Amino acid sequence: MVDDVKRAVDCGVHGVVMEIPSSEHIVQYAYRWSLEKAIELSITSTRYAHEQGLRVVFFPIDASRADIDWYLDLISKVANEGHMDALALVDTFGVLSPHAIPYLIRRTKERINKPLETHFHDDFGMGTANTILALAAGADVAHVTALASANAPATPRWRKSR
Repeated sequence: MVDDVKRAVDCGVHGVVMEIPSSEHIVQYAYRWSLEKAIELSITSTRYAHEQGLRVVFFPIDASRADIDWYLDLISKVANEGHMDALALVDTFGVLSPHAIPYLIRRTKERINKPLETHFHDDFGMGTANTILALAAGADVAHVTALASANAPATPRWRKSR
């Protein structure tokens, strides 16, 4: 991941979104990493990106299906030992219920004091509701898709009302 940051620096970007798998099954079965490797790569790569002067958004892929305590420990370690300017709350598979969103925001804010960005997929039609509830509960940024141009099902679509 540090090599990816080096390439980003070479391109002259001002920031990076550092994506790392965060649920046990994605880490171990899709990436074939140990959980310790996921933590170490997160810390090392986010710290390196910060040292290069980049704005860093930490983006834990599949966080909505991760064990909540594992997830909170991961983001705490990255915030304290690595670096993040903001944290993306990620529901890669669109499985979160809107009722869970205020709880997720509250538990995350209890652990870290960083701006929160939302990245909720719309696989089951809850992406828009989840995004609105997250913003109401204190999230700072919403990732959305303009003009329904993303791969489907993807992030909530921003639509112009009539």
